[in-house]
Amino acid sequence: MSTVYHSIKLVETFPDWRKLVDIPVSKLIMIAPHTTEKNKMALIVAARALGRGDLRHELITHGLEPEKQTGVYLPKTYLCKDCGGVKGVQWDGLCHCGWTKDQIEYLGKIIDKIEFGGDI
Repeated sequence: MSTVYHSIKLVETFPDWRKLVDIPVSKLIMIAPHTTEKNKMALIVAARALGRGDLRHELITHGLEPEKQTGVYLPKTYLCKDCGGVKGVQWDGLCHCGWTKDQIEYLGKIIDKIEFGGDI
């Protein structure tokens, strides 16, 4: 899209743009097509607080932007808003190089029992 088109869209979407000068234009361009009066403040807060990748993930999570398939699966990781820890990585998605098959199966069973209940 052209710079002129983006500029017009941003001014139309964010008429009080002077209050948003702390947000990179690239993030405003990301949220502008999805902004409504109902979600405007939430999207502005997200654009201020999140990096570009995390902002894109939030848009995808809320169905505002389609997920692009790259052919390579990479887990969607992000910081938990409550504790600040990393979310999105599952046991099966972690590297187990150097572990024996028995170690992997044993820990996998323990994690399943914790997740789904049962005795350890």
